[in-house]
Amino acid sequence: MRNYLQLQDKAVDLFRFMFEQRRPTILRDLSCIGASSTLLREQGLKIPQLISLVDIVSYFDDHLQMGDELTARILNIETFVLAIKDLRCWVKHFYDQSQIPELTKIKAMQRCCSLMVRVVTLTWDDYWEVSAERKLEYLHLIKSSLQLLDWLCIQKKDHFIFNEESGATNLHFIISRCNRALSQFRAPPSHIQLPLDELIGEPKFVQKFEYQQFPFTEIGAILQNILYQLVRKNSKLLNQLLSQANFGFVFGQQLILEYEFVRSCIDKKIESMVLIDSYVKKNEIRLNTLEYLLRSSEKSLKDQFLASPFFNQMFEDFIHDFREFNIQFSKIDLEFLAFRRSYPIRLECISIVNTVLMLKREGMYDAYSDLVMFSRRHFLIKRELDLLRYGQ
Repeated sequence: MRNYLQLQDKAVDLFRFMFEQRRPTILRDLSCIGASSTLLREQGLKIPQLISLVDIVSYFDDHLQMGDELTARILNIETFVLAIKDLRCWVKHFYDQSQIPELTKIKAMQRCCSLMVRVVTLTWDDYWEVSAERKLEYLHLIKSSLQLLDWLCIQKKDHFIFNEESGATNLHFIISRCNRALSQFRAPPSHIQLPLDELIGEPKFVQKFEYQQFPFTEIGAILQNILYQLVRKNSKLLNQLLSQANFGFVFGQQLILEYEFVRSCIDKKIESMVLIDSYVKKNEIRLNTLEYLLRSSEKSLKDQFLASPFFNQMFEDFIHDFREFNIQFSKIDLEFLAFRRSYPIRLECISIVNTVLMLKREGMYDAYSDLVMFSRRHFLIKRELDLLRYGQ
């Protein structure tokens, strides 16, 4: 019986995987089996409809044609999220095999991405004006939209989002929303956490979405990863867009915001609630973005970063921050375990110093010169020696 149940679970997972791909031949073959619908329904499954780019794009175009009449309040969140999933499925499994002309596919995807940017803007701006239930729906839509944009960048299809026509506008959207997400801890209490008392009568939403004191933390990580992918690609167009957006300077400010956020969580003893799920991922994104920014062929990005107040504040303050996480062992996952008894801000600053020293060995001296200047200004070596001699 046990083996039978295990086999049944694996079969259900297999069908879910096939339905996510929506291969036309598989769906047609299953539909021809008489009892397939009944058997699938018993497992909470059903044969999905075939998808086509024309149907998906027409849905997005209908919303685009609404112009200023399109508002967050009239959006059907569930339908829109399903359209996003269909679009990802089509790009993943059917884009390369499609006989539609390449330019037509690109233009269609660009329109869809532009609408998602607009819809995220509308829902985000309306977020604090709606009920708690609607807030959760908005978060689901924002996260689904940005995850698709992030996935497109990872799959090297960022030209759907960042191109000569709308690239500057979309990049401004990504940077400004990322800054807003990273600075959420500075907002008043009413703009930080969801009112749980309003959700008591809505158990389905409480079960579907994990409560977060800072609801945009994960969304901020998605936006940061999009920016990391753009810096990492190091293409002429993307470097030009990033330089025009003054991203090097902005990134320095984002690092300051991140460290202040970690400090705030440690001081308020809310690490278990806020940081444990996202810290490891965001730590990796920050360090990788810094390395690829310093390696970038666009020199202005490095100059912008070095002109930011980050290095000065790092040597003056952050690198001497001995705050440590206070998290119960039972709540820690394996990824977070290495950070449990460490000083997270100081540790990351040391990693940044190591990155700059590594790049110096490869002939990249700009950041190294600034690092030496600020370390001398703030007596880094003396303070570190005093720590070794006398302790903290």
